[in-house]
Amino acid sequence: MKLKIICGNKVKKIATLCLLIFAFFSESKAQELGFGFGWVNLGEPQKEIAEGEEKPKEIGPGFGFRGYYTRPITDFLSFRPEFAYNFQDNILVDYEVLTLSSNFLFTYGSFDFKVYAGGGIGYDWVREKQVFERKKTDGHYNWDIVAGFQFPFLPQLQFFLEPRYTQVLGKVKIDEEFIPGMNKVEIYGGFMIGL
Repeated sequence: MKLKIICGNKVKKIATLCLLIFAFFSESKAQELGFGFGWVNLGEPQKEIAEGEEKPKEIGPGFGFRGYYTRPITDFLSFRPEFAYNFQDNILVDYEVLTLSSNFLFTYGSFDFKVYAGGGIGYDWVREKQVFERKKTDGHYNWDIVAGFQFPFLPQLQFFLEPRYTQVLGKVKIDEEFIPGMNKVEIYGGFMIGL
């Protein structure tokens, strides 16, 4: 009898959650797809830095691509899952960072001009490839903050520009060596397409 009650409660919770998700995604709202390219600066957390013995150093700038899906929740609050790929090439070592994240954004303005700011959490996969060696990969959770603005370029097409900062939670290391991915400073520009 207890098993039936427990199973019944679980089924009710799952059904309620499914209904809420369906209602959220089926409601008619101004959704957007976005894509952008930008400049990225990767930080390098080495062992001494992680132990607080010296200031973080940087390996220099790189480039990145980012994709968005924006889903308004209210007139001023939106939910935005994101995908990003960053890379930085050195003479002997190439670095790649793949990021998946979800952000909540507060938006102010109209179709003519919008400003927004927010933050969220995600996961970074950092890959290091040395010349004549195999690729090494490690990952960790992250948080980020973002701000930006949008203005119309064509009907249903808006240009955006946004700076952002990402901080990896924990120590990212490969074969006992710490590699880039502790922090990222990024500036992206691109387009949002209304759906």
